Amino acid sequence: MKETWGCDVTFYTGTAYNNNYVRMIAALYELKDKWGIGIIDMYFDTSMSMDMMDTVFYRKNMSDPIHPLYNGYKDWWTPVFEKYLSEN
Repeated sequence: MKETWGCDVTFYTGTAYNNNYVRMIAALYELKDKWGIGIIDMYFDTSMSMDMMDTVFYRKNMSDPIHPLYNGYKDWWTPVFEKYLSEN
């Protein structure tokens, strides 16, 4: 991407899923320095953790453990993307 289009590559993680997801996130961190990728890590962000959220919040913002609803993207996840992109 950097050589062809001159742009950075950033991956993002969801807020919660399962133990296999943790292994994928660990692999991203292993690749971060090697390839110079960015990571927007909402899984390990304690302010985004589903363990911190009540079920009303969860039902309002998530359609399932992986996919946010419109409000979940707009009001919960997008500010994290905006913050990361403005700082990097």
